[in-house]
Amino acid sequence: LSYRSAALRSREKEAQTTIRRTEERFRTVFATSPMGIAVNRMKGGAFLDVNPAFERLTGFSREELLGRNALEVGIFGASQTQRLKKFYETIRREGQIPRYTTAAYRKDGAELHILLSACLIDVDGETCLLTTSMDVTDAHRLGEANAELEARIRERTESLDALDEAFRQKLRALDRAERQL
Repeated sequence: LSYRSAALRSREKEAQTTIRRTEERFRTVFATSPMGIAVNRMKGGAFLDVNPAFERLTGFSREELLGRNALEVGIFGASQTQRLKKFYETIRREGQIPRYTTAAYRKDGAELHILLSACLIDVDGETCLLTTSMDVTDAHRLGEANAELEARIRERTESLDALDEAFRQKLRALDRAERQL
């Protein structure tokens, strides 16, 4: 019995060491990641933790965010309430969302577009949301500029096609007139 107790204590100690190392690795990744990372309660959406990259992304300090949700601080506008509701429904149903692009707002009011991934995690027995976010505003603007340029090219091409057809009709009319002479 004493041997079993010692073996059990040894396994417990190994398990605790493994858990501690895993937590340390997570904390290091969390603190040093260039991606914004946030942990929110599923119920009510309150921020439980954010990393320094999330602070830089949003312009809000950790202290300004903890205990409040993204709507309260203004990261998401009231007009996005329905979209956020669908986001939360999807995450509850599927457990994760690998790619989600949305508009957001910095503390200074500047609009940005973020690409985020989200999954459900357990924090001390409570279901929480872990999100990683990156600013894709420049890519979004390039996409919009590209779409605008494509529309202008299409419009000009249609205009040139119409001019070309009108020119061909006039040439055919001149050909017919010349043949009649």
